[in-house]
Amino acid sequence: MAEKENLLPETNIFSEMMKYFQESTAQFLSKMTQDDKYVKALSRFRDSLLDVKSYSDKIVAQTMKNMNLPTKEEVERALYKMTMLEAKMNDISDKIDQLLKKKKSDA
Repeated sequence: MAEKENLLPETNIFSEMMKYFQESTAQFLSKMTQDDKYVKALSRFRDSLLDVKSYSDKIVAQTMKNMNLPTKEEVERALYKMTMLEAKMNDISDKIDQLLKKKKSDA
């Protein structure tokens, strides 16, 4: 079987442009992460985004409360309680089964 002919050679303009872009981006990011002013500004930006997220979480929680819908935390709490109840029910069921077996063996 004949090998497929490579229509675009390895050194085409697109691969050269991509290589240049990758190298330039790596150099730029390396310089920026070593610049204290940039790192501090980025840190402040991150903190601002976290503040926005916290505020939006509060708004969503309040909106859900106003609509009489449970929040994620309330649902998780209810699921935890149901899991604990299920475990207790399984324990009680096992104990009842053991008592019934014991009663049958005693009879």
